[in-house]
Amino acid sequence: MGKTYVIDACALIALTNNEERADSIYKIYTEINRTKLYPGKQRYFLKIHYINLLEFYYVFLKAKGKHYADEKLNKIKQSNITIANTFSEEIFHLVGRIKATYHALSLADSFALAETILSKGTLITFDKGFKPAEKAEEAKFFQHKST
Repeated sequence: MGKTYVIDACALIALTNNEERADSIYKIYTEINRTKLYPGKQRYFLKIHYINLLEFYYVFLKAKGKHYADEKLNKIKQSNITIANTFSEEIFHLVGRIKATYHALSLADSFALAETILSKGTLITFDKGFKPAEKAEEAKFFQHKST
């Protein structure tokens, strides 16, 4: 089993817009797509929670309209990014605790952190709002830079 990364909407937007700050994420994304024909050989798994995918979608919908947002969404759905669409009791309570503890985190960011903890993965984000949670939570953070 490879290493699991969870990507938040901010980092996914940077990746799909080919922003310079996303260069290191692109390496992981490329590796995932390169190994998709070899099940069991993947070194990396990349996932996003459905709530964060919704955030990704509405950012493009608001900025560029439905057609553009739908194109971006379909590219993600056709990629090897796993979309976690679970809303179990476990994630319900974990998201609630995270949001209650870190008031500055949005609800969507709380889902990203919860998914990371449950996956025992590494959160890919550029959002500086996660800073207070970095030392306190059972999650690793990747490429944490201020926006």
